[in-house]
Amino acid sequence: MTELNEGQSISRLIRVYGVEGPVAVTLKPGGISFRVKGTKKFVFAPWTEVVAACHTGTDVPSFLMDKPMDLLKNSAAKVVATKVKKATKEGK
Repeated sequence: MTELNEGQSISRLIRVYGVEGPVAVTLKPGGISFRVKGTKKFVFAPWTEVVAACHTGTDVPSFLMDKPMDLLKNSAAKVVATKVKKATKEGK
């Protein structure tokens, strides 16, 4: 897993359907931005808005349907609980 600290970023050139030419996508701790290569103008969205704009899959519990942030938090909590349970079991 790559963890970005303040001041760090990851940039890649990608193709975006409907946009002529390469688009630079930049991931930062605060969010994501898109900029057409060779320009200075860009669009930006904070991570909370990016996740909120997502759709949940059809294979999620009904109480998490159309709640992408809740789905991620619930899934992360389950992973942590499983790791804690496994570590506790191995420590016995």
